[in-house]
Amino acid sequence: MSNGSMPTTCKWLREARRAKGYQNVGQAGLATHRSPEAVGRHERGDVPLQMADVIEYAQAYDSPTLLMAFCGECAIRQELFGAREQHFDSLPVTVIRMANRLRRAAAHADQLALIMDDGRVDTGEIPQLQITLDFLQEMECVWRDLVTACMRSGIRAKKIDRPAGPGTVCTSANAHHSK
Repeated sequence: MSNGSMPTTCKWLREARRAKGYQNVGQAGLATHRSPEAVGRHERGDVPLQMADVIEYAQAYDSPTLLMAFCGECAIRQELFGAREQHFDSLPVTVIRMANRLRRAAAHADQLALIMDDGRVDTGEIPQLQITLDFLQEMECVWRDLVTACMRSGIRAKKIDRPAGPGTVCTSANAHHSK
């Protein structure tokens, strides 16, 4: 791939086009209001996809999977959480997976409270803290799977912006991706 484009997103872009029934980039160009050359360059990775491009393709192809594939390749996400393949279970299966994690979350929250009771993490508490961090990363992945499954079922959540404050990160979409 040239120009730093995302190989997995490019693969998903081709697959989403075909799944929508557009057998060639000319048909996709009409649906996305782009030239067939531009669609082809994006699919090959010759031109890096920007966030706005992915959103437009996802809408034109009715494929929220593209959004999650693009976000999954974010360098910050990969550095913090590692690379992970997206699950594509049905909505009911994904809801069950999330419900199971939510039941276990209370025990992890209690463990975190015990660890932080004295205001510091002692060396003997690090292994338990690591177990809890691993669980939270797993839960975050299942949450992304749930969002994707809902979107694939036509269910969209209302966007809620959280104000930035002490110790928080601005959640603006423009601030997150630089691709």
